[in-house]
Amino acid sequence: MELRHCCVAVATALLSVISLTLSFENGDLRLQDGHNAAEGRVEVFHEGTWGTICDDGFDITDANVICRQLGYSSANASHCCAHFTHGTGDIHIDDLACSGLESRISECPNRGWGEHNCAHTEDASVTCNGNIRLQGSDSTVQGRVEVFSNSNWGSVCSTGWDLIDGDLVCKQLGFPGANATTTTATFTPGTGPVLISEVGCTPEDKVFKNCTMNKTPGPECANHTNDATLVCKRPIKLMGGKSPSEGYVAVYDGLKWGPICAKNWGIEDARVVCKQVGDLAAVEATTGMRFGQVTASYLMSNVGCAGTEGTLDECPSTNNGDNDCFRFAPTETEPMRLNDTNDLAGVRCAPAVRLVSNDYSFLQGKVEVFKNGQWGGVCADQWGPEDARVVCRQLGEYPLSNDSCCDPSTDSVQDPLLSNLMCTGNEERLQDCPVAPGSQPPTRCNAATARCQVTIRLTGGRHSLEGNVEISKGTEWGNICDDNWGIEDAQVVCRQLGNYEVVSHYSGSQHAPPRYPYLLDDVACNGDEARVEDCYHSDWGTHNCGTSEAAGVSCRNFRLVSDDRNSTMPKGRVEVVHNGRWGRVCGENWDKSDANVLCRQLYNSSADAVGSFEPGTGVAFMTNFTCRGNETSLLQCSYEKREITDCQSDANVICKGGIRLVGGRTPLEGRVEIFHDGQWGTVCDDGWDFNDAKVVCNQLGGYAAFAAKCCQAYGPGTGLILMDGVNCIGTESTLESCPHEGWQSHNCQHYEDASAICSDIKLTAPNGTTSTSTLEGRVEILLDGEWKSICAKGWDSNAAQVVCTQLFQTDVKNVTLVPAKSSQDTGVTDLRCLGTEKMLSECPSITSQVLCPNKYRASVQCKDYTDKDIRLVGGTVMSEGAIETLVDGEWGLICGNDWGMEEGQVACRQLGYCSAFSVERGWTPKIEERKLMHWHSMNCTGKEERLRDCSKSGGSFPCTGYNFEAAVTCKNWCDQPGYLMHGTWSPRRQRYGLNSKISFSCDEGYELQGVQFMECLEVCEWNAGIPTCKWSHAGGGGTSPITSKSASGIHPAGIFFIGLLVGLVVVVISYGLIKYIKRRPASPSNSSSRAGNIFRPRKQLDEMEEPVLSFQSMNMDNEENGEAM
Repeated sequence: MELRHCCVAVATALLSVISLTLSFENGDLRLQDGHNAAEGRVEVFHEGTWGTICDDGFDITDANVICRQLGYSSANASHCCAHFTHGTGDIHIDDLACSGLESRISECPNRGWGEHNCAHTEDASVTCNGNIRLQGSDSTVQGRVEVFSNSNWGSVCSTGWDLIDGDLVCKQLGFPGANATTTTATFTPGTGPVLISEVGCTPEDKVFKNCTMNKTPGPECANHTNDATLVCKRPIKLMGGKSPSEGYVAVYDGLKWGPICAKNWGIEDARVVCKQVGDLAAVEATTGMRFGQVTASYLMSNVGCAGTEGTLDECPSTNNGDNDCFRFAPTETEPMRLNDTNDLAGVRCAPAVRLVSNDYSFLQGKVEVFKNGQWGGVCADQWGPEDARVVCRQLGEYPLSNDSCCDPSTDSVQDPLLSNLMCTGNEERLQDCPVAPGSQPPTRCNAATARCQVTIRLTGGRHSLEGNVEISKGTEWGNICDDNWGIEDAQVVCRQLGNYEVVSHYSGSQHAPPRYPYLLDDVACNGDEARVEDCYHSDWGTHNCGTSEAAGVSCRNFRLVSDDRNSTMPKGRVEVVHNGRWGRVCGENWDKSDANVLCRQLYNSSADAVGSFEPGTGVAFMTNFTCRGNETSLLQCSYEKREITDCQSDANVICKGGIRLVGGRTPLEGRVEIFHDGQWGTVCDDGWDFNDAKVVCNQLGGYAAFAAKCCQAYGPGTGLILMDGVNCIGTESTLESCPHEGWQSHNCQHYEDASAICSDIKLTAPNGTTSTSTLEGRVEILLDGEWKSICAKGWDSNAAQVVCTQLFQTDVKNVTLVPAKSSQDTGVTDLRCLGTEKMLSECPSITSQVLCPNKYRASVQCKDYTDKDIRLVGGTVMSEGAIETLVDGEWGLICGNDWGMEEGQVACRQLGYCSAFSVERGWTPKIEERKLMHWHSMNCTGKEERLRDCSKSGGSFPCTGYNFEAAVTCKNWCDQPGYLMHGTWSPRRQRYGLNSKISFSCDEGYELQGVQFMECLEVCEWNAGIPTCKWSHAGGGGTSPITSKSASGIHPAGIFFIGLLVGLVVVVISYGLIKYIKRRPASPSNSSSRAGNIFRPRKQLDEMEEPVLSFQSMNMDNEENGEAM
C-alpha cells in the first residue's frame, strides 16, 4: 500500500514537472533579475531548458524583436556583459542577427542552438518600453495611470482601485512599491479613451496584465473625473564609493537616476538612507565631491529627516535641487560641472552589528549592535551558536567558526541593547531574533561573543595585505587561478579580508608559486559582492591552470580622504580601518615624520607638508603617533589605539608628487602610475627611456634610477592611461613637467604600461662616477634625501649579499673597505643584516647619520657572471629581442656574425625558455640606447648551458653598424608534429604548450601504426615520432587502395593516364600564354621601376590596435534612462 502511494506521489510530481515544461514552447522568452518586469537578462526556452543569449553582435534591433515577442511596444535599450547579473546553465544562442521584422527570436539568424564561444559574463539583456505609465504630473514618480492597448494609450477608471493594484504598477515601473493611491483625478485629467475599470490585482500577480479587469468601463468613467492615480516609492542607491555601503545618494524618478543636493544634509538623513539601502548603521554624512563628480540634474534637496523614518520619501524635502545647488550651464568647451564643493549628499554606512576585539580582526570579538542611533552590547544570557551564526551572516555571509565560536566574555556590558535572544540561526539580522518570553533586560551582564570563520587569506607577499589569494571550501584550502582576474575581483577580496581598500591585482603567480591546487577559476565579480565565493566562477575545483597562474592582490588599511578632486598630489585626512570599519586618525602630536611614513606606505613617496583640511566626522581609532621616519608602515610606529569620540583635529598630509610604483618585488620597482585630476592612471611606454625613469625615481624621493622597462613588465594596469610620449631630459623635478602628448591623449593599451626600477643604494667608483651596471664600488644609501656611506663597523658578508641581491640579483664576490671621502663623513653604523633581506634599508642598524668611528667605509664587489648575465632588449614581448651580455659590469651587444639557431638555442635555454623559435641578424626596431658591442662572433654547438661557454671573439670589429646585432625569439611550446597521411590528431592548434597532449586517429579503413598519444616535453619537443596510418584489410575489404580501384571505381592506371593528359594540356596552354605576352608592347604603367613595392613586415605588436567595442549607442540609451551621470 505504501509503495503504491509512493508511486502515485512520484507520478504526480513528474506530471507536474512535465505539465510545467509543456506550458512553454521552443523559442519562448523571459526576462530575469531586472528591476521591473520590462527589463532583465534574456533567457530563451529550448528543448526543455531555459538558457541565455550571448551578447556577440547583440544590438537594439535584436532587443526590439525580443520586446515585441514579450508583448511590449518596443525596446528602450540593449545591454551586453551580464548587465543584470550572470545567468547559469546553458547558453542557447550566439551571434544573433535579427533584421527587426521577425515576430519571434527563433526566426532570427544565429550560430545554431547551443553553438557559442561565450561565458555567462557575456549574457545579453534588454530594457523594454513598458505598456503602463504615469502621466499628468511634473514628476515621473507619481501621476495618472495609463495603459497601452490596441496601439492606443488610455486611462484606468478608479472603480475598485486600491493600494494592492497601485503597488503592482509601481513595481512594474521599477519602483519599490506604492506610497498612496487615489480614486479621483488628483493630477491633470486624461483626454484619450478610458480603457479599463474594476482592476482587481492580488499579491500573487507579477504583472499588471494578469490582474482581473473590466475592459468595457461604464458611463461613470467616461469624463475622466475618476481616473486612477498613484504615488510610488522612490528607490535609492549609493554610487561612486569603493564599497556598496558608501557613496553619494542617488534617487530614481522613473526615468533616470539623479543625486541629492547636500543643502541641510546631516547624520539624521544618513541614518534613514543607510537603513533603507540595507538596514545598515550610519557612520558619516558626507558632502562635496568625496565620491566623484556628476553632471546629472539634482532630483531632491532640503532633506529634513528626524532619523526614525523608514524611507527617504517619508522625510520632508523639495524636488529639483538644481535651484539650491547652482551649477554652470554647459558650453561647447566646458560641459556641465559642479562649482560648489558642498553639492553632493553622501553617506558611509556599516553593518548594524560588529565584533569588537583588541586586535585588527573584525571576525571575532564582543558583539555590539546599532539600535536607535547608538552602539551597544549584547548579553550572553541564553547566547549560543544559533545566535552567533546570525551575526556572521549579517557581517557578510561568513560561516560560523568551529573553534570557540561563542563563549561568553569576562567583560561586562552596562545597559545592553539586546538580551535573552533566541535565534533560530536562519534570521538575516540579529535585531530580527525573538526574545525569550517573560524575560526582562538586565542593567549589567556578561558580553556575548562570536567568532566567524576566515575563508580567504593572502600568502607570499611583502606584507600581510599582499600576496596570492587562497580560499577555503570546508576544510580544504586552495588557490584562485588568474583567468579573467581583474580589479573588481581584487576589490571583493580586500573587502572580504576586513573592508580594506584595493591597491592592485596581480596575475601570473607574481608573489610566489601556488601552495595548493586551484579551487576557483574564471572568477568574474561585479565588485559589490560581499565574498569572492558569491561571484560568478567555474565549478569548484574545475580549472585549466598551471603553476604560473595564481591570482594575487594588494590591499591597504590606511587611506587619504579629500574633497579636492582636482589636485595633482595625493593629500587629505588620514583614515584607518579597524574591525572592518573606517575611521579617523586623531591629529594629536602628528608631525612630518609620521606623515613621511604614511606617504611612503601609500605611494612610495615622502611628505611635502602636514596639511590642513576640513575635519571629519565620526569616531577616531588612533592617536599620538610617534614615528622615527624610516618605518614602512604606521603600525610600526608608537601610537595609542582607542576609540575617540571627541577628537578635535585630524591627522592630515600632503604627499610629494603624485606618482607611485605598483607590482614590484620591492617598493622601489614596478609599474609607473601618476596622480592627476583626482585619480590614478598609467603611463604608456611609447618613447619611454632611462631619462624618464630618472625623473620618476628622483620624484619619489631622490632615489637613483636603475632601469626603465616597457611592455607591462610588472603586469597591466587598469583604468585610465594618463600619459603617452613622455620625453624627459632627466633633470625635471616631476614627470608631469616633461613633454608629453597631453593628459589622456594616447594610442595605447595596458600591455604597453611603462615601468621603472629605482634604488636607495648605489655603488660609487673611486673616480666618483656611478652606473647602474657597475658591479663594484663604495656602497652609499639614501637617508633623508642625502646619499650617505656605510661605516665599516657591522659591514660583513651578510650586508654585502643584500646589496648585490638588491642591485643585481647576484651573489657577493668580495667584501671590501675603502678610505672615507672625509673625516666628517657621516653614515650608517652597526648594520645587523641576515643576508636574506630584499633591501638594505630592511636591515636593522644601531645608529644612523653618525660620524663613522674609523677612516674606512663599506665597499663591495658583486659576482660578474650569473645565470642572468644575458637579457633581451628592444622586443615587443619578453621572449624576443636583441641579446645583451653582462661583461665586467657593463651590458653590451653581440654582433650577428655567425649567429644561428645553435647560438639561439643556448641563449633561450639560459633565459629560461625551452628552445629558440627563430634567430635574426639585425633587430627592428633598432635599439634606442647605443652601447658597446662585446663580441663580434659567437660559435656554439647548441649543447652549451650558457653563452659564455661558447667559442667567441671579443670586440665589435668587423661589425660595422648596429643593424647587425644578434637577436632571437624564444619559445615555450611545441610546433605541430608534422603531416599524417590518411589521418589527423586532436586538438588541432598551431602551437602546443608544455605538457600538452594530442591523440591521433586514422581515416576509415586505415589502422594506426605507432603511438596513439604524444606529449610536449619541457624541452619543446614531442616525446615520440609521428605515427603512420596503414591500410587495414579488415577495415577496407582486404584490398589496398593503391593496388585496387579507387573509391570512384576507376583503376589506378586510368587515374595515372588522366593525370598525364591534364599535365600536357597545362604545358601547352602555358607555352601559348608566354608567347603571347612576349609579343605585347611594354605598358608604361608596368615598365616603371618597382622600387616602391618593397615588402614591409607586419606591424609590431606594440603598434597593433586592439579591437574596441563601441558602446556609444547603448550609453545614449542609458543617458535617456538617467543611468549615465
